Amino acid sequence: KGFTSNLAYQHDCWAQGNVEALDEEYYWGDRSADLDDDYADYLEVSLHKRNREMADKAEQFLKEGKNYFIVIGVTHFSGERGIDDLLTEKGYKVELVK
Repeated sequence: KGFTSNLAYQHDCWAQGNVEALDEEYYWGDRSADLDDDYADYLEVSLHKRNREMADKAEQFLKEGKNYFIVIGVTHFSGERGIDDLLTEKGYKVELVK
């Protein structure tokens, strides 16, 4: 898929609240076969570690009791280790607001 069609698809999924359609395999599916050996490490650095860091930062904001507006890319909500899952595990209620 080309970059433009990929981005349009991501937007449509986000707008419809269908974040699960953007699992890690879809988003990173254009990788070449020679990256397969390093794929898990790549996801850890480029996505999962960042998700943990952003979830921790969001939790810091939530604990302050103030109102914040946080913008997070749609891919960080996809997969089983998305920011929404991490915050839910910490006991927060996370819901899509349209």
